[in-house]
Order: sequence, then structure tokens, then C-alpha cells
Amino acid sequence: MTRHIRNLEAFDMLVDTIRNIDNSATSRRGFHMIYSAENADTSDHPCGTACCIGGWASVLTGFHAARPGKALMDMAGISFVDAGSICYPDDSGFSERSGWNATPEQAVSLLLHYRETGIVDWDRAMGVEA
Repeated sequence: MTRHIRNLEAFDMLVDTIRNIDNSATSRRGFHMIYSAENADTSDHPCGTACCIGGWASVLTGFHAARPGKALMDMAGISFVDAGSICYPDDSGFSERSGWNATPEQAVSLLLHYRETGIVDWDRAMGVEA
């Protein structure tokens, strides 16, 4: 049961988008959990950077939310706390390995685990043994 996600269709669209990202060095769009607008030197996204999970939520909703966590919260209908834990890995309570270095595959793993359990577990997504 996915009561923690009110818009499952939008959430699944986000997962599919991240799963299919061209994250190669030559791609003008990509995925990265830490690029900020100050690093606007490599991307065709309106912010000029590769997008994180929340950034892709913002892209898919037409950039209606200024903050990645807000975009994810609005798009998928998840809680403020969960959106923050997904978009800001160091705030999630899991600290052995930072999700800031997540690949698209690890981000998808995080999102699918969250979809099934309602738990944001960056350590699991990053392959850290408990």
C-alpha cells in the first residue's frame, strides 16, 4: 500500500524519467544530487545544471516550485519530511555514505524502496550494509 504517496502516477513518471536519463559526459542534461544553480555551466535545464531528484520533479511539473523538495512534494503528494529526506540526503539520518554522490540507478533504488515501504533509506540505496 502506498498511502505515503498521493499521486502514484506522477511518482512513477519521476522514477521512469530518472531511470532513462542520459547521464553520459556528453549529455546536455543529466543527473547529479549536488549541483546548484551557481554551477550553471553544463546543462540545458533552465537552471543550467544537471538535476537532482527534486530538480527532475521540477522539470516534469514545468518549474512551478523554486525548491527541489517542494517540487517533489507537490508533484507526488508526499510529506514535507519525506521530500526533504529524499532531496537532501544528509538530513535523512543515514550518514555512513552520502546520497549526494548517488547515481541515477541508486536514486531509482531509493525511490522504489520508498514507494514500497514509505522509508527513505539512503544507506540501502547507496549499498551500505546495516
